Order: sequence, then C-alpha cells, then structure tokens
Amino acid sequence: MAALAALGVLASAGQALAGDPDDTAWSLVSLGGGQTLWIASEDLHNGGGGEARGRVLWTTPHGARLPAGVRYTVSDYAFACDGGVQEQVHAYNGAGEPFPDRPPLAEREVRRGAVEGAVFAMVCEGAEYEDLMELGSAREVMDWEAAGHRPPARPANRWNQGPGQPEQEPAEEREPGAPSGDNRNQR
Repeated sequence: MAALAALGVLASAGQALAGDPDDTAWSLVSLGGGQTLWIASEDLHNGGGGEARGRVLWTTPHGARLPAGVRYTVSDYAFACDGGVQEQVHAYNGAGEPFPDRPPLAEREVRRGAVEGAVFAMVCEGAEYEDLMELGSAREVMDWEAAGHRPPARPANRWNQGPGQPEQEPAEEREPGAPSGDNRNQR
C-alpha cells in the first residue's frame, strides 16, 4: 500500500496535526446499537478523497500506555482511503493541557469491525450515521458529560442504523391466505 507511506508524513506532524481540542467542535454520532462517539465535526463533513483524517475524542480513556493524570484523549486517525490507517493518540489532563506526544502507532489495515472502521467509513466513503448533537469544544463535551448527560435515547429502528442499510419500506401486509411470493418450498 503505497498510500501508507504518505501517512507517515501526515502523522509525523504530531500535536500540530491534532489541533487544540478546545478549538474544535465535536459531533456526537450514533453508530447504532446504542454505541456513540465524539468525532471532530470538520472531519465528519470533509468529503474524503485519497487521504482523510478523523479525530475521535475519548472522554473515558483507558490503556496501560497512558501516563498518570490523563483525563481525555484524542485519537487522530490518518487514513489512506484504500484501507490503511496510522493512529496518533494525544493525551490531555483535566485542565486541557497536552501531555508530551508519544510515537504514532504502527501503520496497519483498517479494522472494519472497530470504531476506526466506522470513522473510516464516514471520512473516506461518505457513510452517514445519525448526528445526535454538536458541542463547541472538548471542554464543553467534558462539562456536558460531567453534568450527567448522556446521548439522547432513541427507539431501535432497523431502517436507520449505520451505513448501507436498506432504503426500502418494511414488507407490505398481505391478505390472510394469499401467497407469500416465496416459492422455495413449492414443488
């Protein structure tokens, strides 16, 4: 994957690439099945191309490699839209001050079943997920969650979850005794 070589240059810009999370608007996006994520609003609507970027704000960071005192992280994904990704994780303390950058994670193929796969689908393939709300900065997101707010509850709707779902109406009701149109069991 030749495009992955370009990712090294893109990701090597470090903290400057991530920008200041408090100067970035964050959209809460539903991935379906009750799973949500905060993605940088400008990345959500960037249109993709050969290379794309997706930044995800993690308000409950976890991982053994994080320094003590981390309050939130931003995963800065640099995608080659042919399927490669390099991730740089930026850690911040409770005051929003960055910790020193660590080296980016090794280049790899996009894991389609993971959150990075959903971000890839949004920024490279134009997949549309339900945009629940937008807040103006990481600080607003942290304050909103600290106040006990959670993503709006929505009833399950199998016709509006994730990319590529059927754009059709549910099957029409049929008259009792009418054939179903399914001829698999007829001889």
